[in-house]
Amino acid sequence: MYPAWLQVIVDNSRAIFGQFYWNDVEKNWAGMGAANGTLTNLPDTSSRFLTTAELSGKDDAEEGALYWDKGLKKYSVGIANGTVTDFVEPTETRLTTAQIKAKIDGDRGKMYYDIEAKKMYIARAHGALASQVLFCPETPNVVDADGNRYQTIQIGDQCWMSENLNVGTIINDPGSSAISAACSGNAGTVQTIGGVQCYCTTETYASCQRSGTGVYEKYCYTNNEVNCTKNGALYEWQEAMDLPANCAYTDCSAQINTPHQGICPDGWHIPTDTEWKTLEGQLGMSTAQQNATGWRGTNEGDKLKTVDKCFGSSSCSTSGFSAPLAGYRYIAGGFYSSGSYVYVWSASQSSSTYAWRRSLYSGYSTIYRPTYYKGYGFALRCLQD
Repeated sequence: MYPAWLQVIVDNSRAIFGQFYWNDVEKNWAGMGAANGTLTNLPDTSSRFLTTAELSGKDDAEEGALYWDKGLKKYSVGIANGTVTDFVEPTETRLTTAQIKAKIDGDRGKMYYDIEAKKMYIARAHGALASQVLFCPETPNVVDADGNRYQTIQIGDQCWMSENLNVGTIINDPGSSAISAACSGNAGTVQTIGGVQCYCTTETYASCQRSGTGVYEKYCYTNNEVNCTKNGALYEWQEAMDLPANCAYTDCSAQINTPHQGICPDGWHIPTDTEWKTLEGQLGMSTAQQNATGWRGTNEGDKLKTVDKCFGSSSCSTSGFSAPLAGYRYIAGGFYSSGSYVYVWSASQSSSTYAWRRSLYSGYSTIYRPTYYKGYGFALRCLQD
């Protein structure tokens, strides 16, 4: 009865940004989801659900408004002279499956319809499209300490941010040459490298996010803020956890809470290694595979990616997690692998210098589970408490 791009409204405080909604009680167009979860462009509910005769004689239609023909059961749209004409879905949002997968310049929050698979997709901040799936019922969006708003996604019993975190003040990575020059002969000391305070963990490795607790610093890929806006920021483990700077290279297990908020918004936390396993299990991964290390599972990785970065799986981007392959900041300096890999921290420390993480790769459909140096700059997702 309804066009595929419409959702039936349940509660107008839980709307998804950019989604169109139909009021099945009042039987009219309810509006479009705004960034704060409410609806915009709410119409007069008494004038949009009309008989065929009423629409044929209408001369005071609001330009751009949608009207439902109760007799013909189709939509009309108001035009400038006050009459209505047949409503046609915008052609730029009606794409083939191949076009959906190739789309990397979508407007954030805009809806696109796959005319072959008959599925709805939504553009994320990075421009690629993700399947339109259910947001968290009680929390359609969440705001960080800087006022940035993120959409959420319900996966099984867990409520996740559906975008990588981007909070904090950018600091520039000094680069490998500067780090090597400054740290040579100075391992175990703090050096000012390219105007940034860094701790030389070895003669070639440096931890450069040393803000301490309560002040957030971030890396942006290639030191460009645009990449943080598009794909989220990159954080060293101790920075993500909002722990003292020395937690990059010392055991800080006594300071880890359950759950551990870190730099996530209030009511949210950094997922543990076990909570990552729960997510993987809800996507179909067996318990034995969850507990293994290395590349594990079958197509769970493709389910978590953006639609343009899957490895040919039919389950591409079906979870709504919509992970962009944001790359990483190397502990020896420099940025690598944007468009090919994404690495995401957990709250679980494995040693004084290592913590658990997850990785997705454009060339595999599975999920990688290793431990890694805390001084690397990886992406961050937050999980609701």
